[in-house]
Amino acid sequence: MFRGSNWARWLTVVWIAYHPILSGFDSLNELAVHAVLLLVSAYVLFRPGATKYFRPEKTEPQSGMI
Repeated sequence: MFRGSNWARWLTVVWIAYHPILSGFDSLNELAVHAVLLLVSAYVLFRPGATKYFRPEKTEPQSGMI
C-alpha cells in the first residue's frame, strides 16, 4: 500500500472484512468491534484523497523534441 498499489488497498479491505465473519461465530461484542474497524478502515482507504493516491499517475506524452 505504501507504493500506491490499488490491489493492496482491496486486499486489505477483504482481509479486514474476513474478521467480522470469523468473529461472528464467537461473540456479538467481537463482531461489533470488527465491524466498526472494517467501516473505519474502508472509509479511510476509499475517501477521495486516498483514491487519488492509489490512482496511477498519467504520464504526458513526450514531444518530438530530443
